[in-house]
Amino acid sequence: MSILSTIQRRLSRASFVDVLPVSAFVLSFILASIFTVFYQVEWRRDYNRQANVHANHVIELVTPALLRGDYEEVQLELDILAPRGGTITTRSGQTITAANTAELQEFGRRYKIRDEKVPVADMVLVPIAPFRPPLPYGLAFALILGCATIATLMIRILTKVAAKHLQIVQRYVDSYDEERLQLVDIPPVSFKEFRGLNAVALMTTRRLKNEIKRYRNLARRDERTGLPNRYDFDQHLQAALDLATEETPYAVLMLRIDNWPSQRNRFNYGDAETAIRIIGEKVKAAVSDPDVMANGLHMEAFARTGEQTFTILVSGLTSRDDLSVLVRALRADLSKVLEIGDVSLTPEIAGSIALIPHDGDTVQRVFHALQITLQSLTTDGKSGYMFYSPKLDRQNDARRKLEIELREALEANAFIPVYQPKINLRTGRIHGVEALARWKLASGRLASPNVFIGLAEDLGLIDEIGEQIMRKATKDAADWMNQGQSVNLAVNVSPIQFNDERLTQMILSAIADSGLPPRLLELEITESVAVTQPEKVRSILAPLRKLGVKLAVDDFGTGHSNLAILTQFQFDTFKIDRQFVGGTPHDPQANAIVEMMLGMAKTLKMEIVGEGVETAQQAQYLAKRGCHIGQGYYFSKPVPVEELASMLGLGKVRKAG
Repeated sequence: MSILSTIQRRLSRASFVDVLPVSAFVLSFILASIFTVFYQVEWRRDYNRQANVHANHVIELVTPALLRGDYEEVQLELDILAPRGGTITTRSGQTITAANTAELQEFGRRYKIRDEKVPVADMVLVPIAPFRPPLPYGLAFALILGCATIATLMIRILTKVAAKHLQIVQRYVDSYDEERLQLVDIPPVSFKEFRGLNAVALMTTRRLKNEIKRYRNLARRDERTGLPNRYDFDQHLQAALDLATEETPYAVLMLRIDNWPSQRNRFNYGDAETAIRIIGEKVKAAVSDPDVMANGLHMEAFARTGEQTFTILVSGLTSRDDLSVLVRALRADLSKVLEIGDVSLTPEIAGSIALIPHDGDTVQRVFHALQITLQSLTTDGKSGYMFYSPKLDRQNDARRKLEIELREALEANAFIPVYQPKINLRTGRIHGVEALARWKLASGRLASPNVFIGLAEDLGLIDEIGEQIMRKATKDAADWMNQGQSVNLAVNVSPIQFNDERLTQMILSAIADSGLPPRLLELEITESVAVTQPEKVRSILAPLRKLGVKLAVDDFGTGHSNLAILTQFQFDTFKIDRQFVGGTPHDPQANAIVEMMLGMAKTLKMEIVGEGVETAQQAQYLAKRGCHIGQGYYFSKPVPVEELASMLGLGKVRKAG
């Protein structure tokens, strides 16, 4: 088995140009040898048949004379019929011999002479002619060797021809020059099948080369829009990184369509991709325009590098101001209204800029700088554009650390409510409280919502924080009620919480677990969420309203006010925002707006709360004009539950005067 494996291994490494001729030689030698041996054997058989015929003829002629005892006649016949020698020995011992005793001993053959099957004599006879092979053995071997050699040469010629064709096919496969793919160098001895093989190989190779080119092109193109993609841009960026120096820097601009996620669903699939393609083509056309690329700037590469981002590689920098001018021009051009099908789109463009090699020496580092800059714009609620700065990395690290701590705080149930009293402006007594979220740090200090609310909303954690505040606040209010102090509890519901289908069930569960009567709970929602999601808000609040939970509208007048929502939702409480209260009583415009709101709320029979009361004059102004409730630092800052319990025991904080 090991010998066979060795042979197989060696054959697998050999060339058929060498193996086939050797195999042909061995095979032809064997076949020629078999034929020669067979021919020689048949020749020998024929010679033996002829010798037997001659012997029978001699026996037929001498038998009558033997039976008569006429030995002289037998001798005469034997001399004539056996020229090469022969002898007959009778049963009585009489011997009759022909000449040539040497040949008789070497070539003599024995026969029985019978008379009606009874032996009468023994005869030794030399065949009339000696045996001669058709070919001498040496010549036969030479012919065998010659035939094998001729066969070997023929096979070698054919294998050389085949190898030549295979080399041509290999050249087709190895060639990347489409113009050189031609039927050339066909060997002089070429069979029809080989010519066909070359033709098929040529056509197949051409087709494969075209497919390879197409796929390579696709690898550098965005599949849906046909614009250059991130892979293509990375190749150009890497080349720029290899060339960039502090004296000859490059810049990379990333433009993001900020409102694309909210606008995409307005398009069907095909039109959405068309919109992106059109915006991309506008970007490319703009950065190819010499009027836009002023002061020596030159666009080196452009690509769609994300769902809503386009990236541009620019050379020829002289100052950062040139880039600022370029980005402002691009934003102005791209912010024009686009009509795609039946949908109008006004792109809102944000931009980030990184300089190379200063801001990054690898492709990954450059894109990190661009993305973290855009992320900073989003986090800070800014629009426009920004240059990358190393401080953004530090801010990002701090944000990541805060994110980890925020998640740990959620697991530790570390978010607690603090309470700001809402004061009856007529009596000065505590009418109710508003629960405000705070993060209780390990040190015992309380972190303001400004520290964590924005991040919690970005991370989708606001629902869990809101639930912790709701459950703890309703429990505290229930405890006050059990101690004889029934206090109206107001809890803010973030607009993002209305995206949680479990919101209604969570509030109902908090009420049930705490034992707080629903009439003592008031939910504060912003005007914006009521305007943008009226049906969803109505469906979520309906079960709660049926139980007696109150509803307050907060921040009314700070956005795009819609008076219809005041009647659609039947609010119980109307809160005048602090930015209007803060202008009273000295700002005539603020006074006019507040009085208008007070009149409207009174007409709708709503309870009125003035937020952000900071001075006695503001409290007096609101009280004189019929505002029911005041809330602000003039009365009390937000306080922990223990401090509020003491305040509830006192009964009064401050009176409006």
